[in-house]
Amino acid sequence: MTSAAPEPLDRSRVRILYWALVGGLTAVMAVFAGLFWLKTAPMLPRDSPPVIAWVMGALGIASLLFGWVWARPSVPLRASGAAPASLWRDPNAGGRAVLLWVLWEGGAMIGNVGTLLTGSYFTAGVALAGLALLLTHSPGFLESRE
Repeated sequence: MTSAAPEPLDRSRVRILYWALVGGLTAVMAVFAGLFWLKTAPMLPRDSPPVIAWVMGALGIASLLFGWVWARPSVPLRASGAAPASLWRDPNAGGRAVLLWVLWEGGAMIGNVGTLLTGSYFTAGVALAGLALLLTHSPGFLESRE
């Protein structure tokens, strides 16, 4: 019994996955912001030690940095002079791009949860940095690199 090779991600699937990650992260951020607006967050008392905020912020930053240092360089560049959509013809390009985005979305999500628990500006900054990385490294950006 042989297993079939996974089908490479084409341009439309990559874009769907990207926007699902961005949309999900934005929705979570909006819900958490609503909880703060309703004054039901932060979940932990303000007088508790900020150890949780520092740990969650550090874990979020580690995920963002891992994506920047390891996953981002592994996304292949488009061949010089080739059409932008040609990037996704590489069978590994889509998977590597999604891995990069998942690392950044995960780091932002850790920051979001840390903010919900503690109300820390540090973890909120980590969450916003993850969202900014996602938005600035869209499929269109990756297609434009040569």
